Parts: sequence; C-alpha cells; structure tokens
Amino acid sequence: MSSSLYVALRSGHEHTVTGLDDDTATSLRARIVAHLEARESHPTLDLGDGTTLRTDAVVMARVHDEGPRTGFVG
Repeated sequence: MSSSLYVALRSGHEHTVTGLDDDTATSLRARIVAHLEARESHPTLDLGDGTTLRTDAVVMARVHDEGPRTGFVG
C-alpha cells in the first residue's frame, strides 16, 4: 500500500509527496521530527521528489494512507 507525506510550512506553503511506500513516508516524518527536536541550525531534508526543505520551517507533517480508490462516496 502506498502513502503520502503532507508537510505544512511556517510560510503558509504546503507540500505533499505521493506514491511513497509506508516505511519511507514514516521514516521521512520521523526524520523531520528528529531535526525539530534537535533544534539544529538550518537543517535540510531531501523529500525524494526533488524537494528539499528546511525542517525548522515545518509546522506539521502527516502521513496519509493512499488506500485503494473504490469510487464509492458514502
């Protein structure tokens, strides 16, 4: 099953990386949290889709399950 990583930045911008496997998405989120907890000066992280972000600018990071699309709306 694939997942996506949603990142909200302090600037108000948002970015979503889609098509990640569950472990990769969870690992990226954990690395963002670790950078924030370490309070590193200008830490950066490559999200694997050509996007590099400063983790000290991250306000929120969430992993979403991209489960099968059934077309059912209920």
